[in-house]
Formats: sequence, C-alpha cells, structure tokens
Amino acid sequence: MVTRWFSNQPKRDRLSWASILVVMALGLQSMPEGSQNIHETATGETWMSYCMRNAQSTLPELMARDEDLVGLQVMVSLALLFQGSVDLRPSSVLLGMAIRLTHRMQLHQKDPGRHFSDGEAQQRSNVFWITYLLDKDISLRMKTPSLLSDDDINLPLPDHESSTNGGFIHSLHGDVSLNMLYQRARLAQIESKINALICSNHYLEYETSTRRDRVASLGAMLEQWYSEIPAAFKPANAPSSLKPVDLAQVMYLHHVYLFCLICIHGIWSAKSEWMCKIGSFSKAAIEDIMVTIQGPRVTTCLQLQEPPSIAGWNHCVSATREAIQLFLQAPLASSSAWLCTCAQFSGMIILLADIIIHPSATTKSQDLRLVKASKQKYDQFLGGAPSHLHESLNLIIDDLLQRAGSCCDDDNIEHSSGRDSANAFSLGMESSETLLSNGLPEFGYEDIQAMNFGFPDFMSSRINEENMFLGLDG
Repeated sequence: MVTRWFSNQPKRDRLSWASILVVMALGLQSMPEGSQNIHETATGETWMSYCMRNAQSTLPELMARDEDLVGLQVMVSLALLFQGSVDLRPSSVLLGMAIRLTHRMQLHQKDPGRHFSDGEAQQRSNVFWITYLLDKDISLRMKTPSLLSDDDINLPLPDHESSTNGGFIHSLHGDVSLNMLYQRARLAQIESKINALICSNHYLEYETSTRRDRVASLGAMLEQWYSEIPAAFKPANAPSSLKPVDLAQVMYLHHVYLFCLICIHGIWSAKSEWMCKIGSFSKAAIEDIMVTIQGPRVTTCLQLQEPPSIAGWNHCVSATREAIQLFLQAPLASSSAWLCTCAQFSGMIILLADIIIHPSATTKSQDLRLVKASKQKYDQFLGGAPSHLHESLNLIIDDLLQRAGSCCDDDNIEHSSGRDSANAFSLGMESSETLLSNGLPEFGYEDIQAMNFGFPDFMSSRINEENMFLGLDG
C-alpha cells in the first residue's frame, strides 16, 4: 500500500491514506519514551495527533466500507489509539461503529469463512478477535455491557499453535513462545464473564451465597488461564527473557490479569476492611473517580458487592507486587501509560491499604518503596501532560502514603508524595507534605478540588484572545 502510494504512477484514495496514517500513529504511540527520532520542530505527539485527526476525517467512508477489511481495520486502529488516552469514551464510540460493521460483514460467524481463501479467512479471524478483546477490555473498565455477545459467536479462537496468525512473541533465546493473540482472546472471554456475572444489574439481585459461588468459579477460571502462561513470560522472569518491545506487551497482559483479579474479589467493595480505615478524604476521592470513569451506577455496585475474602485479598496483594515490579522494569510508552492506569493505581492503593490494615507485616517497607517508585515513574512520564484524573489519583496516593508511612519503622523511607512544587502551589499549599501534615485539619476531597480550580498553564496565552478556541488545529 505504501509502495503504491509513493510510486511513479500512484493509485491513491482517502482510505489508503487513512490506513497509512493509523499505522504510523500506532507505531508512534508504541515507542518508549526517549526513543523517538523525529525532527526537533515536530514532536511525536504532534505527529500522532496529525495522523489521528486526518484518519478520523474519513469516518463516513469507513463506516460504509464492507467489501473488504480496510474500513474496519482503520476504525479498530483508531479505537486502539484512543484506548491509550485518559478518556475511554472516544474509543468506546469508535469501537461501537466498528462492531456494527463487524456484524454486517459476519466476522463473528464461522460459516461465511468458507467463501474466502485460507489467508483471507485467517485475516478476518484476526481482525475479529482484536475487535473482541478491545470490546471486552473497554466494557470491563467502564462497567458497561459489551457489544459483542458471546452467545452469538461461533468463530473458533485463534489457533493456539499455528504461527500463521502472527500473534506469537518469543523469548530472547527463541526456546519459548507465547501466542499473544490467543491468550488475550481467552482472557477477554473471562473479562466478558466477569462483566456479565459480577458487574451486571442481575448480579445485584442474587443472594450472597450465589455471588460467592460466582466469585469462586471466576477465580478458578482466571487461575487456570494464568497457569498456562509459560514461566519465561511471568513477571519474575519476563524482564530477563524478553526484548523491550515484547516486555511492554507482556506487562499489559499481566495488568489486565491483575484488573480481573481486583474485579472478581471485590476489592473496591464499600464493605471492605480497608475502605473503612482509609479516612473520608480518600474514600470520597475514590468514589468520585470511579463515578467519573464508570458512571453513577457504580456507587450502588460498590455498596452491594461482597468484600474480598482473606485469601482473595492476599492473592491480589501478591499479584500487585509482581505487576508493579514488572511495571518498573518495562519500557513505558504513551499507550501503555494510560492502558495500565486502572490496574497500576489500583495496585498502589491495595499495597498501601494492606500496610494500613496490617501494620505489623514484614513486607510493609518493601511495599512502600514499590509504591513510591511506581508513582515517581508515572509522575515523570505524565508530568508534561497532567490531567484531572492523574491529579485526583495522586491525591489519593498522597493521603494513603502519609497514613501507610506512619506505620513503617524504616527511617530511610521518605513519606512525602514527591510531587513538584508547582502542583503543590496550585493547591494553595507549600508542599504536598504540608497538605497531609498531622498538624493540620484534614481537608475534605471537595475542598481540595475547589482549591485546585484554575486555567491550565497552556491556556494562559489564549485567555485574552478573542478567538481563543478557534485558534486550535482542526
């Protein structure tokens, strides 16, 4: 396609150009920080924005393109690109359009594949399963019903052993392989069951015993999936066994697994022991963030969801340690930063809450160091493009760091949040340590949000312009 576009006698059309643009954008989004070699006058983010903006301009043609996979592939790629941003709603909308096109092309059914060659049938299968796992990821994170019904799908999973689907990643020595597309598709099926059996409206109508049975069944299903992951791709071995680009994929795989664990075991239940001990500030902030991401219905779910069992809580704590250690060693790209946010910040909160409810634990100092290192990595990566979500999550972590830090006897561990003075000044405080000092009354979450109100720095040059919003790129 690229060769045809730039040939002496080019055959050009808008959809081919959109395809080239989304591939470029996906490549830019997947590049680890500091590895981009782009002209100094145009950053990678600028190029990616250009590619996405121009690809989106072809949406009317994309939605009507059902004679081949090009239109669907571009829409799914756009949904993937927006999934790596702070707001999942654009990705969800784009994915909805892509799924309607998937239904129209009957990619979810096995029989239509008989009319295509083996190569075409394989490509149709790959596109469908990528769409499927994206749908299940977004649905579980937003706690919304998925658009692809499992009951309506009779297409087999990607071939576990065949290399024709292009989904394999290999260890450095080539002795162990993992079919990533197959494993992600299987994990997405479990995500679908979690969403249907635990996060749906019907779940709230069942008796406590039925809910616990579902938790046990889903937990066993998830652990069966995890047991089939080769040891070289587990968090303890992956950093030394994989190339950086493959390590980033495996890191996200384990963060999806951690997020599934958290959902299954009811970590966010309002009845949880740790939720009763963290204080009104963090509790209000957590509810606010979850309502922002998942909608007002999530509050009812949190009130009725069963709290984690002791075994379930300990399992989540252990998995969190492994996921954070892997996160600290893996390269971070702009896509993986926000893709891992739900599981990563949930994990940090879990470790801090575990210190608070188990102050005598021997792992508390190690856990506190893990949280601080993880938070520092996120702050450094997202420092140039702060968001309301990132700031709100930081407020929760800061508060819990202060409470958890008071439980640790290791004087070498700093209890400050590590936020820079500019962010602290925006809150009307000299530092975040002062904000959470025991010598001051505890501010309510709403008070902190009010103090944090103001125009972002990048708007300052536009405030007095008559057409401040019209000056943005179209």
